[in-house]
Amino acid sequence: MAAIFAFIIIVICVFGGFGFVLYRRLMSTAREGKPSTRLPFKWKYILAPLVLLVIAVIAALLYYGKLPFQIPYHFDNTGAADGWILPQFAVAIGIGIQAVLVVISFFIVQTTRRMATLITAGESTVKPETIITITGNIPAFLQLVFLFLMLNIFHFAAFNKYLLPMWVFLVIVIALATVGFIAFSIFIAVKALRSAKS
Repeated sequence: MAAIFAFIIIVICVFGGFGFVLYRRLMSTAREGKPSTRLPFKWKYILAPLVLLVIAVIAALLYYGKLPFQIPYHFDNTGAADGWILPQFAVAIGIGIQAVLVVISFFIVQTTRRMATLITAGESTVKPETIITITGNIPAFLQLVFLFLMLNIFHFAAFNKYLLPMWVFLVIVIALATVGFIAFSIFIAVKALRSAKS
């Protein structure tokens, strides 16, 4: 769990730093008197967090009728449950975390939109809209972990069986996130090389 949080923090810092560099470049462009306009808000900027929120709500509704009076959420070294919670609180916490992360995504997008002002074509190797879309959807990785955790707890409570061991899920998520990050880095490098040649 700590590894996925660390990875997400690193990714946010990288894109935050990239956004800051872009912001400084745009401010220097604005001081030179070049025209600029603000990017409009688009739902695709926070699409992944919204989709995961909807999935969490649907999953909670599907599992709710099958949940026992108390849900085990913590287990000791032998695998025996030693922590319990009422289904209503489990559902509220599971959906609440998802909703908070959607709000965080929205504020990330709003902040990035203020920084990533549109400038004249060819001024930047990566479009500000691309940066906003990626930064706005980054919290979806954290949402995905919490969504799986909620589903795993509900599934165990309802059927006394796990969907998948948590460590296996984390390895899959970290691998996919790493591949995505590498692919985006290659995309930026290729765009920068093409821009330099032209």
